Amino acid sequence: MKKNDKGFILISLLTVLPVLLALVLATLSMIDVLKKDLEVKYICRTELLAAQKENEKNILSLLKLNRRAESLKQKKTAAERALFLAKARLDPLGIAASKALLAFIHSQQLALAAEQKALIAIANQSIQLRQRNLESKIRSIFKSSSQASMSYRLTSLRSSKTLLAVRPVKADIAPSYERVPNFSKAQSMELHWQYEQSPHRVFSNFLKYSGSNEYICIATLKKSRDQWIAKIHKGKYL
Repeated sequence: MKKNDKGFILISLLTVLPVLLALVLATLSMIDVLKKDLEVKYICRTELLAAQKENEKNILSLLKLNRRAESLKQKKTAAERALFLAKARLDPLGIAASKALLAFIHSQQLALAAEQKALIAIANQSIQLRQRNLESKIRSIFKSSSQASMSYRLTSLRSSKTLLAVRPVKADIAPSYERVPNFSKAQSMELHWQYEQSPHRVFSNFLKYSGSNEYICIATLKKSRDQWIAKIHKGKYL
């Protein structure tokens, strides 16, 4: 091989090398972005599904108290009827007994109402705690992000203000509860996040790719026959 040919090959290699390096780095950057997206989505989906399963468990516990609520309501109606009849008969013993029974029923209703409110409050606190923990995990992922060619910066992170989607059937001291209308939508839990990625400074001369990505992860409870099942909502960003 002639000396001139060797020189030409060497020059050609030196010319092509930056292009090849840029292609390799571009490929690595795309792999980095894909890995980051998959990691965050997996954590989000896993955590929100677990939260919704816990929500359904809490709702079922609340609804199981409806039998006691209805029983106390019927007993109160019967005791009020007995009091009315005792007054009509001018029966002092009957009046006293009916009033004592009504007071006892009232105390049981107050105890049940406290149990219902405590269950709802604890469930709502658990929802908020799970959302904060999920946000903390997502922040931690981006804080520790230093991939082969790309760096990441979380620019936005927010959760939906979700509460246990139940309501009293009818106003009462200790009412029966039911799921709210449009339950699946009301019970949905969402996490929105947005981040920017850019090449590390050492690669900035070869890799010009940078950008911003926005995602939404949504989980809710959907009815399947006679059960409510935790499911991921297939949205635009998933």
